[in-house]
Amino acid sequence: MKRAPVIVLCLAGMLAGLVGGRMISRQPAAAATPAACAAASPQERAASEKPGNATERKHDLSVLVKWEAQQDLSWNPVIQRELERMNASELRDLIVEMTAVFSDSGNPDSRAARSLIVQASLELFRRDGEAALEWAATMDGDRELMMKWMLGEAAVDSPELAKRWIERMSASGQFHKNWDRGIVYHALAGATYRGVDDLIRVRQLYGDLVRDTAFALGPYPVGFDFKKIFTSLGGEMQLTHMMQYWAATDRDAAWDSVKKQIDAGGKGASYSNSLFSGVAALEGGEQAAKWLIPKLEELPETARLEAISSLTLRDILSAESVSSVMGSLSRESDRVAMAKGLVSMNTTMGQDLAALRSLSSDASRSIVLIAAANNHAAAIPNAQPRHVKAIRDYFRKTMERLDLPEDSKTEVMEVLDLPN
Repeated sequence: MKRAPVIVLCLAGMLAGLVGGRMISRQPAAAATPAACAAASPQERAASEKPGNATERKHDLSVLVKWEAQQDLSWNPVIQRELERMNASELRDLIVEMTAVFSDSGNPDSRAARSLIVQASLELFRRDGEAALEWAATMDGDRELMMKWMLGEAAVDSPELAKRWIERMSASGQFHKNWDRGIVYHALAGATYRGVDDLIRVRQLYGDLVRDTAFALGPYPVGFDFKKIFTSLGGEMQLTHMMQYWAATDRDAAWDSVKKQIDAGGKGASYSNSLFSGVAALEGGEQAAKWLIPKLEELPETARLEAISSLTLRDILSAESVSSVMGSLSRESDRVAMAKGLVSMNTTMGQDLAALRSLSSDASRSIVLIAAANNHAAAIPNAQPRHVKAIRDYFRKTMERLDLPEDSKTEVMEVLDLPN
């Protein structure tokens, strides 16, 4: 580990050799290995850096790959410094050379080549701006890789430029579907940093290219106006991550906006999972339940059940939080509804047992288990024997842990058409 800085210095020499204009050799130079660099004395390393030894400092990509196996070349600062020393012509030559390697799917050096293409493309764009895009658009090889990274860099500060190029390259029909997703994310991230007004503008600029899952994931600057963005876009987009952050920083203001949307007939009830997880992140699940559940219980039945159902999505709740939430619900019917969303053989963190144990009676537990059995029964006709066995084992073990009466066990297993 103590030799790592020496190896890094050697790598800088390797990269310098790579862009010296030679073709990549498949035979590594004898004195070029990282181990040899690390073993060299300070005097030998100093001598190797003299101008007269430029030939000896040229190393091929296979050596670079060996070092790269333990490092992240894409963002290596030594590589970046070497790239910054190159002029635009040298950067283009490097990209062309590495593209030929990357295009060979059987080449073991392909991964390292991709890393160098990415970092060199970013550096070229910082130098030449749109001229770099024009060059990349006419280049042979994997233009999509270069364009994605260049345009991602451009989108942060120049979303209009990036949008124009997305349309141009998409129209060529040569790029994969959704190739622009990362670019749109960078455009939104840059706009988020500049503030709500710019974020709304960029969202309108990109239109259907914006997906809910990638919208404004933060970080959010100080003074970010969550209320304004939620009022402007909350009715047309699911601002899940944003609502979670807002609830963590100003939970009552977040709830007020959600409640107004619910009262207006909107989809605000689905934000209960974000409200809960935002508060729980700072105060824990028990305190989040004490704050949120009384508010949900005041909602009309349809909105209330939707809000409770959303708490069961995407493992929002730990087993402990399930117990806290269900213990705070005053209606057994609401507890049953919530348990139905949590009981499944795919549950891996104990939320199913916590939910079933939070119900007030075996009758309620039977209702939930029968509903879950019906959901699983649909898969049995086309399932492999081992999967059918897994279903059987799940329900039997779950009912044993609950010490459910025999008649209830039989009723559940009959749904699965399996003997008790």
